[in-house]
Amino acid sequence: MPLPVKPFATPGQAAIKFNSFWTIQIEDGWSLFATHPVNREDLPFRLVTGLVDSDRFSDGGINFPAIWTEPGFSGVLRKGTPVAQCFVVPRAAPQLEYEVFDEKRQASYAQTVADVLSTPGVYRKRFRARRGLLRQRVSDAALSHQATAGPLAPTSAPWR
Repeated sequence: MPLPVKPFATPGQAAIKFNSFWTIQIEDGWSLFATHPVNREDLPFRLVTGLVDSDRFSDGGINFPAIWTEPGFSGVLRKGTPVAQCFVVPRAAPQLEYEVFDEKRQASYAQTVADVLSTPGVYRKRFRARRGLLRQRVSDAALSHQATAGPLAPTSAPWR
């Protein structure tokens, strides 16, 4: 049965593909989840989210399909404009457990929600995992990139 609506078929918008020369190799059993750069509604395109089995496909560049959403655009995207954000995800389905909240869990839930809503910083101070080592690795990678490829381009309004 045909779809009643054609996905991504919007007047004034074009389907495009960002061709990359990146090859990404990951461990067996994992896939690459590619999506539009997070919190970047300002970009004149919208990446089509998808999975790439990069444990099997790593000898060629990954191409990223997108929808061009700004019909009046004229020009070239600035060097360094993010076009995709990728996360490594396991292909195996996780083992999930579902259970009904007992009275103790209900009370704990109610108290946690009340604390988070009434006191600034509760989530950050009590629940958020420390990421100091990750921040250092990201910082080191950025410095390494700058040393080999020059400074990173600014990301605000990259097409203007």
